[in-house]
Amino acid sequence: MELHLQEQIPYPKSHASGIDELSQQAVEFVDTLVSAMLELRLCAEYFAGRVSADIVKPVSDWLEASGSEFEPRGSVPLARLPWSAVAGCLLDERDQPRMDVIVRIAEKFQEPLSRLAEAPRRILRRERAMTPLSRVQETDNACLEWLVRQPGITPVEKAGSRQQILAVVRTESYDTLENRVLKDFLRRCVDAANLYIDQNRRYSATERYRLVSRFRNRCRTLLGLEQWVGVSWLHNIPQPNYVLQHDRSYRELWKWYLQLVHRQKQADEAWRWQRRLWGDVVRLVVGAALFRLEEEEQKNSGGESGVSISAPYEQSVWLRDEQACGTWAAAFDWPGPVVVNCRGKRPVIVECVHPHDPRVASTHRREQLPAWCGAVGADLVLLFCPVGGHKVGRDVCLFIWAIHSAAEKPTDERVKGQTHTAYQALSQLQEDARDDNIVFSGLLLRSRFDGGSADLPSAGSVGGTEVLGLSLPADPAEWRDELLELLRTAIGTCADTCFG
Repeated sequence: MELHLQEQIPYPKSHASGIDELSQQAVEFVDTLVSAMLELRLCAEYFAGRVSADIVKPVSDWLEASGSEFEPRGSVPLARLPWSAVAGCLLDERDQPRMDVIVRIAEKFQEPLSRLAEAPRRILRRERAMTPLSRVQETDNACLEWLVRQPGITPVEKAGSRQQILAVVRTESYDTLENRVLKDFLRRCVDAANLYIDQNRRYSATERYRLVSRFRNRCRTLLGLEQWVGVSWLHNIPQPNYVLQHDRSYRELWKWYLQLVHRQKQADEAWRWQRRLWGDVVRLVVGAALFRLEEEEQKNSGGESGVSISAPYEQSVWLRDEQACGTWAAAFDWPGPVVVNCRGKRPVIVECVHPHDPRVASTHRREQLPAWCGAVGADLVLLFCPVGGHKVGRDVCLFIWAIHSAAEKPTDERVKGQTHTAYQALSQLQEDARDDNIVFSGLLLRSRFDGGSADLPSAGSVGGTEVLGLSLPADPAEWRDELLELLRTAIGTCADTCFG
């Protein structure tokens, strides 16, 4: 499916007047997605017993650590997190903004940082300068060479009318490597706090938000102190010196500095893979939504929709410790089978099929899915198969697209026609498949920078082929209800189509 949209937004170049509104929205969008992924990985490490509960508050209130996944120490490339916990992280209502590195710094290191910045380590430098005779305390060979070249016989005559000679003086200086790191850390804290505050304005009344706001103001005040005027700025990440490695206060500073740099580096790396990152988030949210719909249906006993969903098996997602070309979630062990009972008809088995799963071609219908996904460019497929097979009904493939076109205007014809373009692609695929036992439908989830969700014009429906669409901002809390309702409708429609 070719949409000719701008899916790779250039990294904004900062200047004296800041960056424009669109670029600022893009920065917040990408960083919010990265923050969500990092929280999921952190929760997976808590689930495995590697981090304490206070780091993942409030998620730790309902996620119980098992402590049985791997050893508490050492590097672990993949960590397991139950899909029900993923649903909680991404779709539950929150009373606090997400945990982030800047929050932990504000909680754990604010007071030590203030003490260190107010009285940083200083050194005495030996320099040569013209000094009054009465204040000369030390000279060296260079000073003596200068002195013998001066006219006169006695030191008083050589000192001239100003009575000054070249001598060694000692001056205080704060311009050391450890203080350059400290100055750079304060600047990075201000930048990270600004971004965190901009992202979480809706939580402005919470204690975590106010904590970061106070910490930002404190860092700004510390940066304005007189001693930092003569301290040089860092232009790259240095090798730690003896003080950064062994001084108690500076060692703790170095630890937090590396964590903050790593966090900002992850956000910078995500810019190169923003399209794939959005696809990764959409896949995780759709998979998590199946389990959230199951919980809601259990509470409502099917509700007015007449559709009940159940996941009979405990299932998990595996999360990387670092992004791999924009993805944190490994392409295996996606939700399935999930059982859908629709209005008294036979049950339907639903599986989430990741197009990059190496096992995708091993079971019924899956041998064709890679080619189908490649033909239409889908990021995820929900495969509906009625219990009893083709004797009682048809299979339905619900293709899901994650379209990252937030830089395009919503009024652009290319944006308004996205669902129609997807519908044309599915209609062509249906014709090429030449199989009456399979029906194709679609769901298009488009990114947007401004808050709130918005429906896209639906396209279809001929022979059961239909495409629905929704524009979504980065924070799932802003579109949770709309997405769940859309998925409930799509799942019910696809389950009906199996027998239609």
